Amino acid sequence: MIQAKPRKGRLIKKVLQRGKVWQGKLLRVKFLRQTEGTPPSLSVVVSAKTAPLATQRNKIKRRTKGAFRPLLEGVSGLTIVAFPSPQAAECNFKEIEEEAKQCLKGLQ
Repeated sequence: MIQAKPRKGRLIKKVLQRGKVWQGKLLRVKFLRQTEGTPPSLSVVVSAKTAPLATQRNKIKRRTKGAFRPLLEGVSGLTIVAFPSPQAAECNFKEIEEEAKQCLKGLQ
């Protein structure tokens, strides 16, 4: 089971300060390994500069979460904060999914 979001505030701040970075063409991902046995958590941050319309931001968030969700099923103790790039707005789901696979391959 995947935790929907890390608790806002302390945990996200901790990931942003201490987490490691993976950067691809469509995604920049900060991650932090927690204790084993805790479910993985994913948070997607899309700024208004990335996508000016709320509908675009929500679409990018849905696609990014959808790409990561099946990949995180067997993983435990990982907290991820993903920052999609402006190019992610024009990409289809398959491209974002491929980038997410590359990201998780790079994390391990």
